Amino acid sequence: MSRKISIYLLTGFLGAGKTTLLKNLLESNKNKKIGIIMNEFGSVGIDGTLVKREGIDMVEINNGSIFCSCLSSTFAEGLIAMAGAPIEQLFIESSGLSDPSGMEKILFDVQPRTGDAYDFKGTICMVDATSFIELSQTLEVARKQIEYSHLIVINKADLVDSERLKRLEESIRSLNPVAPIATTSYGR
Repeated sequence: MSRKISIYLLTGFLGAGKTTLLKNLLESNKNKKIGIIMNEFGSVGIDGTLVKREGIDMVEINNGSIFCSCLSSTFAEGLIAMAGAPIEQLFIESSGLSDPSGMEKILFDVQPRTGDAYDFKGTICMVDATSFIELSQTLEVARKQIEYSHLIVINKADLVDSERLKRLEESIRSLNPVAPIATTSYGR
């Protein structure tokens, strides 16, 4: 049996804590060989010293969403390249404006070139407890990030009261009734 690379897609609106969560995941998986595909509209969000440690391969995709037609081929090429890397896990940090609904199709489309290298474990959505309710009322992409998630992490819970957390969980459940919800601060 060939090795499988576990893939985790990290989504969440701008400022929700995706990069902080990724840093924590890298720290807690120090003994694993890890790959990162980072999709940012601006500069790199990951601390360079963390990425430079042995065992991390990284591809950056800037200036757009990996799921938009303008960058989907670049994302596919990144997935193809990472399939040949000696890694155990691949974390994909999407931009805050990404609609993750196309992830499984992209993995299907690259399969002729990647074979069975990947095992998609799911999408983890970071939710900013201080702003998600308002964002979800006006931005469809914020709702889609919840709808297509396999795990939802409410971050910045220390900045809101219990009533706000309750309303937030209700809002999330209306969009995704089955994904587990974890509540945290500082992406821990």
